[in-house]
Amino acid sequence: MGESSTSGYAIFLVIANIVTGTINTISVKAQNMIDLTIYDNTSGPIRYNHPYFQTMNMFIGEMCCIFVYLIMYRRQVREYGADLTPEEKQAVGKGLKIRYTPLWFGIPGCFDVLASTMMYMALVSIDASVMQIISCTTLVWVAVFSIIFLKRRYTLQQYVGMGVLILGVGIVAIGTMIMRGKGSQNSPFGVVLMILSVAFVGIVMVSEEKLFMYFSAHPLQVVGIEGATGLSIYFVLLIILYFIPCTPNPSTGFCPHGRFEDTPRAVMELGTNLKLFFAALCTVTSLGLYNYFGVSLTKYASATHRGVINAIRPCSVWAFSLMFGWEKFAPHLLVGYVIAVYGMLLYYDIIPLNPFKKCYSKETSGESVEGCLLYTSDAADERSSVDLGGRRIIKKKKKKT
Repeated sequence: MGESSTSGYAIFLVIANIVTGTINTISVKAQNMIDLTIYDNTSGPIRYNHPYFQTMNMFIGEMCCIFVYLIMYRRQVREYGADLTPEEKQAVGKGLKIRYTPLWFGIPGCFDVLASTMMYMALVSIDASVMQIISCTTLVWVAVFSIIFLKRRYTLQQYVGMGVLILGVGIVAIGTMIMRGKGSQNSPFGVVLMILSVAFVGIVMVSEEKLFMYFSAHPLQVVGIEGATGLSIYFVLLIILYFIPCTPNPSTGFCPHGRFEDTPRAVMELGTNLKLFFAALCTVTSLGLYNYFGVSLTKYASATHRGVINAIRPCSVWAFSLMFGWEKFAPHLLVGYVIAVYGMLLYYDIIPLNPFKKCYSKETSGESVEGCLLYTSDAADERSSVDLGGRRIIKKKKKKT
């Protein structure tokens, strides 16, 4: 792709990721909010409560991507035959492998099983807006695991941004736990599960990035392999969970049917409620597309694009939840969300850490020099790298082309 076409495609990925991510979260929460009292003789509303079965549906949506990839691959074979495609030639030029065992991407698929299971369990007992705001800490977990496994370094501004983000999400998490005793339906256990889920999402993203350093893989292929991995695990897991008894816990909303997962009941409820079936269909479709766009962003989009997505998606989910009457407005969510967004904007360098920084560009002796002036006390710590006016050159000299 050319530079302009790549930029346009990245913007498309941003919009598509926001839309499909919002639809995915709303459709899953819609399933949990549908009243199924008619199918039960007990008093009080009965909700659709099958987080493990919902997780399996997610992997079905992901696995469907492999069939789309195979159609595209056959088309490429007919067009290029035994020759390498332009994308493969570009990958070979970068030193990437184009012939490898696809099962390598089953590694992030296994971590995706843990992340997705915890996320769907959390959504049973917390609001969708809380879930989305907590998920903003994905970039913090990615940074932690990138330092460990990718040996990546981060700037001071990025560390400050992560600290501000953690502060904002902490306000949301702690406020949600406190509000539990004041009429809120959010469970502290659900908040903890969501935090753990996001940590595993960070492992998934870093492991995918690590594999992309060695292999040239199409995003549809990656999502399809991860979906097939998760579906294979859940095919066995759902059978085991059906035969494990448990005691219903009204405070957390888990185990409402006396067993960890009642798959036959979940299928029956889907088949007898049109709204529930449509919501499940939206979940499967949107999840496949969302994961495809997400992996594509890893390959084609910039950090700024990912920052925009992480800032907008929680707001859109929260707006729909308020509109549908699933949630009541909570001031601590707004405060925490605004602080978290500010932290993300700092992290992605969309806004400067120092608002008094002034940048300049000039030419001296046939060279182009770019730099920034910092008129703050921070310059005192720079010693010989600043002059008496407290000015520091941020960027090195670069040859004029």
